[in-house]
Amino acid sequence: MRINLLPLEYRPKPLVEPWRVLLITAAIVVLLASLAFLGWNYYTCNTLAERISVLEGQIAVYDPAMAELEGLEVFIAKVRQWEKEMEGIRSLYPQHQQFLWSLATALPQEVWLTKVEIEPEKKLIVKGNTMNFRAMGQLLENINGVAFFKSSAIKEIKEITSDKIIFYEFEIEIEAGGDRQ
Repeated sequence: MRINLLPLEYRPKPLVEPWRVLLITAAIVVLLASLAFLGWNYYTCNTLAERISVLEGQIAVYDPAMAELEGLEVFIAKVRQWEKEMEGIRSLYPQHQQFLWSLATALPQEVWLTKVEIEPEKKLIVKGNTMNFRAMGQLLENINGVAFFKSSAIKEIKEITSDKIIFYEFEIEIEAGGDRQ
């Protein structure tokens, strides 16, 4: 048995105290966790830097195509604006082309036209000549057969003799409707 006569403050302390071990262990765990966090952060930053460099490379590759696409989008917008302007202009004028195409399909070869008047209320006044009286009848029949025209009527027929040549001068009034099938 040992008897220690030294006062408490001079007595030797135990080499390992639990609170010191706990403090040292906690410091080591915090240090290792910090190192792990820093390592993970470093790895993540490097990965992000690699991704950024890849994306910058892809952006450099696609920049000319994007510039061309933006130019095409601007052009498409201009074309759409032009189309709207053309529709506005078309709405200001009546559709004379349909009148003329329908009349051209009804015209026999023996008839020639001298004047075509298009009136605002969808009427046409056609003046022309023919050397064959039956061709004039065929013209009326053809006009009545065209779906775009509602009706037609002869306003005037004149027989003209010039140097032993007989030809007929006529005037026809045509009403356009477009609803007849």
